[in-house]
Amino acid sequence: MAEAIEKSSFILICMSSDYKKSANCQAEAEYAFNRKKTIIPLIVESKYKADGWLGFIVGSKIYINFANKAHNEFEMAYKMLLVELQRNGLHLLRPSTISSCSSRESPKRIYEQPTPLIFQSTLKTQPMQSVYTPIPSVPLPKYRHIARINKWDARNVVEFLVDNNLKNLMPILKNIDGQGLIELYRVYERSPNNLYKMFSKDSQMVSLGTFFKFIGVLKKFINISEQSLDS
Repeated sequence: MAEAIEKSSFILICMSSDYKKSANCQAEAEYAFNRKKTIIPLIVESKYKADGWLGFIVGSKIYINFANKAHNEFEMAYKMLLVELQRNGLHLLRPSTISSCSSRESPKRIYEQPTPLIFQSTLKTQPMQSVYTPIPSVPLPKYRHIARINKWDARNVVEFLVDNNLKNLMPILKNIDGQGLIELYRVYERSPNNLYKMFSKDSQMVSLGTFFKFIGVLKKFINISEQSLDS
């Protein structure tokens, strides 16, 4: 267990009631925490909320909810996980399939590396060189190409939240569009406390850090939007 954690750059914690009850899981999580590994918490039990020793370890980290097994929700959670891994420095590799020269061997699945690898056949045939396809650069989210916030649709708002590491606000801002964000900011200007209470209802506590980060980023984009109107 310790060796596996030492060799890992990322630790995915699948949080559930059973996970918290497990002494082995607690030992592994605490060891990873003490070794200062990058921990990414995943919720795999519906409506589960970490507390006790598990709540201490995951702290204010962003939770990614895999508890909803609906296809669209699971795909969204998977994409959020990839974004979080990339944000923390993971170099994602694209899998490719290479067939062995021997008919008795099944195709081997490998992962591409920055430099070619040479695979030697056990039948002493010519060495076979793997073929690599470079990973294309990730295009900018579509919302960044729309200067005026009031033109954003709900998908653009999701892109905005993911791009600014505010994914934990997605349940609160579900189906809201750009004009809705503008109205939220107007509420904040009139009464910050009331807006914070709106964000923290139904026991979904939002940290002050996350709240003010959202307000700060939103203000920046609103200012950009207003400047585009003047130009």
